[in-house]
Amino acid sequence: MAHFVRLDSNNVVVETIVVPDEAVTDKNGQENEQLGIQWLKRLRGGQGVWRKTSYNNSERRTFAGIGYKYDTVNNVFIPPKPFESFVWNSSLEQWEPPVAMPEDSKTYHWDEFNKNWKQVEE
Repeated sequence: MAHFVRLDSNNVVVETIVVPDEAVTDKNGQENEQLGIQWLKRLRGGQGVWRKTSYNNSERRTFAGIGYKYDTVNNVFIPPKPFESFVWNSSLEQWEPPVAMPEDSKTYHWDEFNKNWKQVEE
């Protein structure tokens, strides 16, 4: 089974749908995203902008869930920003806090109000 997501006008994922293998497989037995998009457009009466995603991260580097944003320039899905102060590191492809988490054996959580890491009391 192949997984596709529908994007809204801001390229944000609003729906995930499973497409049967036979709908995305060409005559040579290869998966073809465009075939899946055509199948979905027929199913939905021509509606929607669709992109393929995958659980094994072989498509666009990560499985896209609801709320992920599709980056058309880099052809990847970006997860929702966890906190307002975090910034996207495109080379690592992840959100990062403005302050690095301490590197010790203690457990921390992010305090957005103070924009710092707070140790979890155990």
